[in-house]
Amino acid sequence: MKGIALIPYRYRKIITPIVCVMASLMASAQVNDTTEIKPNFAVYPAIAYSPETSFQLGVMAFLVFNKNPDTTQSSRPNLITPKIIYSIRNQLTIGVDAQFYLKNNLRWLMDSEFLNFPDYFFGVGTGTSPDTKELYTRQYFNTNGSLMKSRNSIHFGGLLFDIEYDDIQDIKKNGLLATEHPIGIDGGRVMGLGLGFVMDSRNHNLYPTKGKYIRIGALWYGPMTGSQYQYSNYSFDYRQYQRLFNDNSVLAFQFLTNLNYGDVPFFKLSKLGGKRNLRGIENSNLYTDKNAIYGQIEGRQHLFWRIGGVLFAAVGQVFDSFSEFDVENMRATYGIGGRFQVMKHQPLNVRLDLGFSDNGQHAFYFAIQEAF
Repeated sequence: MKGIALIPYRYRKIITPIVCVMASLMASAQVNDTTEIKPNFAVYPAIAYSPETSFQLGVMAFLVFNKNPDTTQSSRPNLITPKIIYSIRNQLTIGVDAQFYLKNNLRWLMDSEFLNFPDYFFGVGTGTSPDTKELYTRQYFNTNGSLMKSRNSIHFGGLLFDIEYDDIQDIKKNGLLATEHPIGIDGGRVMGLGLGFVMDSRNHNLYPTKGKYIRIGALWYGPMTGSQYQYSNYSFDYRQYQRLFNDNSVLAFQFLTNLNYGDVPFFKLSKLGGKRNLRGIENSNLYTDKNAIYGQIEGRQHLFWRIGGVLFAAVGQVFDSFSEFDVENMRATYGIGGRFQVMKHQPLNVRLDLGFSDNGQHAFYFAIQEAF
C-alpha cells in the first residue's frame, strides 16, 4: 500500500475511470463470446536495473482471453498485462497494456502508465552529450491508444487518443533545464485526438512469424482537445515479418517516422533509445528533437522448451527539420536478447535485451512482448 499512496489524488481521479473502462471491456469480451473465451493467466516477479532507478522489484501479470482455435479470431486474443514495479530509490511505476478485439470487428488498444521517478535532461538535438545532463524528478500519468473498426479484419480505421499530465520537479537553479528553459518546463496537460489507419495482415498479434503491419496516424493537440500545448503529430510505422530457415526462425523489420509541428513540450519530443527502438542508447532522453526516423531489424530464434534468442540492429536520427537531416548524424545500435514464453499455449514473451550503441554505451531492457 505504500507504493499506491505515492499516487497523488489528481492522478487517481484519472486512473479510476480508465480501470472501470477496462473492466467493462473485459466483461464485454466474456459476455459476447461466452462459449469461446478460454482465459489464460500467469503472474511473474519482475527484476530490473537502470542507471536512473538502480534495482527494481515488482510483479507482472498476464491475462489472455484465448479464442477457440477453430474461430477466425484465434490469432488475435484479448490481452491485459498489468505491472507494478518499485525501486530501492523509492520510485514507483504502475502500468497496464491492453488489446481488445471485440464484436463487429472493433479493436481497442490502450497503454496506461503512472511514473514517479528521477529523469535526465541532456538538452535537445543531435549535439547532446552523455556527460552533460541534469537530474530532475518527473511525475506523470499517460494513457494512449486507439479505437478502430474494420470490415475485413485486416484494414482498420478510427480514432487515436493521447492523454498525459506531467509535473516537473526538482529543477536546479542555473542548471541545464533552467538555462535552456525548453517548452514544457512547467509541466501540465497534454491531450491529443486524431485519426489512424492500420493494415494488419500478421498471422498473430502477440508473436507474428509472417505478414505486415502498417500504421498511419495523425494527432492534434490544443485548446479544442483540452491541451495546454498546441502542436500536431504525424507518424508512419511499417513492419514486416517472414520465416527464415524453418518455422522456428523469424526475420522482423521495422521502419518508423515520427514528426511533430508546433510548440512541443520537451517530454513529448521524438526520441531514440528505450525498450522499443535503438536499444543500446543508455537513456532515451539523450537524443530528442521534433522529428525522428529509424529502422531496425531483428532475427528471432526458438531455442528449446519455452526459451528463445534474438539478434538485433538499428539506425536512426532525430532532427528539428528535414533541412537539418544529415546521414553523418545517424546513430547505430546492435545487441542480443533472451526470450521466455510466459504461457505454454500462447506466444507471449518476456524479454531481456542487452544493446550496444556507437557512442560506447550499453543498456539492459526487461519488457513484455517483442520490441516491434
